[in-house]
Amino acid sequence: VLVRTRGRREQLQQILAAFAVSVPDSNLFTRCILCNGRFERCTEEAKLESIAPAIRRKHEAFFECVRCKKVYWEGKKYET
Repeated sequence: VLVRTRGRREQLQQILAAFAVSVPDSNLFTRCILCNGRFERCTEEAKLESIAPAIRRKHEAFFECVRCKKVYWEGKKYET
């Protein structure tokens, strides 16, 4: 498949369409990029303390991988 689009989301859509793969929006951004574990909402203050204060002020929702415990948030890469 020759990918002709520039944006990440458009590239993904083009590849999925080329191979006739259907992925519901509810399944996007639900897995850890390091270990493929599932995300759960992170509410433990102790875990959030390791995140830079500027990030904590800018974002409301944080998610933790149930397997490797890495914490994620909906930043710039999530929006593109």
